[in-house]
Amino acid sequence: MDSSFLGMTETGLGPARPRERVSWLAAFVALFAVMAAWGLASPLFSGPDEAAQVLRAASLVRGELIGRPTGGRGSPDTVVVVPAWLAGARQIPTCYEDKTDVPASCSPLVPAARGTTSAVTYTGRYPPLYYALVGWPSLLVGGAPALYLMRLCGAAACAALLAGALCCAFRSRRRSGLVVGLALCVTPQALFLGAMVNPSALEISSAICVWTAGSVVAEQAGRVRDRAVLAW
Repeated sequence: MDSSFLGMTETGLGPARPRERVSWLAAFVALFAVMAAWGLASPLFSGPDEAAQVLRAASLVRGELIGRPTGGRGSPDTVVVVPAWLAGARQIPTCYEDKTDVPASCSPLVPAARGTTSAVTYTGRYPPLYYALVGWPSLLVGGAPALYLMRLCGAAACAALLAGALCCAFRSRRRSGLVVGLALCVTPQALFLGAMVNPSALEISSAICVWTAGSVVAEQAGRVRDRAVLAW
C-alpha cells in the first residue's frame, strides 16, 4: 500500500504533498507550543480529574487493563498498582481547589518514593488508547518530570490531529468558511485540556479532525479524489 493513500510520509503521519507537509509541521509546532507552555505553567494535578487520569495511565502501562473493582456494585472505582511517588496524588491539589484566594504553592511536592503502591481511581474502566499514549513516561522517570512528560505526550497527540484538521480545511473548495469554523472549534478550553492529562482532549481533537476531513470528503459528491483527506 503506498504511503500517499495513508496521508503519510516515510517518516510519520502528515499530509502527502510536500508543501502540505510543511504546513502540517508548522501548525503542529504552533499548537504544540501553546499547549506545552500551558501544561508546563500549570500546577500538577490542577487539570479536571487529572490525578485520577494519571493513576489510570500509570497503571495501564504497567499491565493493568482495568484493575480490581472496589466500592461495591455500581461503583466506578478500581484499585490499581502505581509507582509509590503517586501515593496521595488525588489529595495534592485539595488545598487550593475551589479557593480563589489560595495559591497552588500550598500543595505538597510529589514525593520521590521508590517501589509501588495501591491507589483508587474512578477512571479504571475508561478506554485504554489515550492512557497508553501518555502513560509511558512514568516507566522511564518518576515524580514531577514524569507528570510533565505525560502532559507533553498528550499535547503532541492533540496537536497532530488539530494540524491535520487544518490541512484538510485548506483542501476544501470552501476553505475560508471551514478555516473560520475550525478556529471557532479550537477554543481555549480545548487547548487547556490538551495541556493536561485528560482523555477528553484527544476526543475533542480527533472529533474536530474527523468532522473537518469528513466535510471535505462530502464535497466530492461520493467520489473521493483526495485520499490523504480520507485517511485523516
